[in-house]
Amino acid sequence: LWSCQLSFAAEIFGDFIPWLMLNRGDIDVFLHPLTGDDYFDHTQGASWLGQSYTLDLTGFTPIKQN
Repeated sequence: LWSCQLSFAAEIFGDFIPWLMLNRGDIDVFLHPLTGDDYFDHTQGASWLGQSYTLDLTGFTPIKQN
């Protein structure tokens, strides 16, 4: 699958995501935060607009939580 990465400030999340939900057309959108823990961001922190897909997580290592 192809992809395009877009970044936006957390301050506009409340305005941008509803707009994106209504205007994404038939494009599937994968959303995740940038916490510094890529494994968390792409698993527990992630959400989908439209169809979800299985991600290849082999490049990510979970960070141990204390």
